[in-house]
Amino acid sequence: MDTQTLLTFAEATKTLPRVNGKRIHVSTLYRWYSTGVKGVKLRCAGCGRRLLVSREALQEFMVAVAAVGPVRRVRRTTPSTPPKGRTPQQRERDIEKAEAYLKSQGAM
Repeated sequence: MDTQTLLTFAEATKTLPRVNGKRIHVSTLYRWYSTGVKGVKLRCAGCGRRLLVSREALQEFMVAVAAVGPVRRVRRTTPSTPPKGRTPQQRERDIEKAEAYLKSQGAM
């Protein structure tokens, strides 16, 4: 990053293409730097309390991530049928059991 133009993360987000009409958030760049995507991390330079990134480093990151392949997203599965609640008879039976237990413990 010797002769490269350094940008703050806020400036860098303005240079990146929008996703679904929205600009990429600054926290996304920090996540790319700290955690990475598919094993690829964004190269940054620190200057005081700020992290700086170059346009070239952003381009290298994008190319490297694209080379790894598409992101595999984990689908959240929902049960095909929702869990059933207790029937009124089951509820009454549970109440009777609880009352009998409390009486045996001297609580009622």
